[in-house]
Amino acid sequence: MSELVDRFEVGHLLDRQSSEVRARIVADRSLGLEPHEETLTQNFVSAYARAARHAGLRTRVKEFTKYQESHLYGADLAIWFQALDGKLSGIHLQAKRLFRDDTYRGLDHSSKQGRQFDLLVDGARASRASPAYAFYNGLSAGLPLRGCPRGVMDADRNGISFAPAESIRPYLAWRVPRVEIEEHCSPLSCLTLCPRVPVTSSLATAMSFATPFFDRAIVIAADEAPEYLRDLLEYADRQPDEDREFTDQAGGPFTSLRDRTSSPDPFDEEESTASVVLVTATD
Repeated sequence: MSELVDRFEVGHLLDRQSSEVRARIVADRSLGLEPHEETLTQNFVSAYARAARHAGLRTRVKEFTKYQESHLYGADLAIWFQALDGKLSGIHLQAKRLFRDDTYRGLDHSSKQGRQFDLLVDGARASRASPAYAFYNGLSAGLPLRGCPRGVMDADRNGISFAPAESIRPYLAWRVPRVEIEEHCSPLSCLTLCPRVPVTSSLATAMSFATPFFDRAIVIAADEAPEYLRDLLEYADRQPDEDREFTDQAGGPFTSLRDRTSSPDPFDEEESTASVVLVTATD
């Protein structure tokens, strides 16, 4: 599988999982249930990792502890893409769901550690990733057309949309109508499928072209990867053949790798609420 094929496959899988997230929200609500961000994030990560491995993509997943999310990164999900040359590009995502009244809530959330927004931005900067919000949307109709060249204003592809953190800064309130921020949002698949991306772009560099509203493109070498990502990189390097195969056994696509790190995590016993996904291009 070529790296170009990998990039398109990653985007199409993101579209498919976005559609499934929307369907899950709609189905739950038809039963009188209200899905939560943690559940939607874990379901998305598990389904995406399995689908990616079925497609032949090398995919590894680990989990943040609740402490790491609330004190260090401010993110519910981190997605990293690695090109054949080893270069990496990542995005830290804080998840919010769309409520029945067509609003997002808690964008101004704060704790004793400070504003969630600031922790997200600072944590991404320290990890040399791009900070953004992920929005889980149970939309019943397409969004107003924004002139997007992909024509992606349909409900399924926007089951998961994202917006750069800085574009959300003016909207840090408890309750924010979707229509106020949707001009800043794009389907998650735009990370690799945006028409702005040159055809020859690698899996890692695609994000920098697809998201011009980030301050700058962030593409780093493997030896510059944040600490939480390094054990995933090392584990994938040690077992390249297994990474190309789909398995439900221990060590498969959705598992905590904290027992394989070089030093124990002092917060290992805390509940995990966030995930890290690494997708590596294949030869």
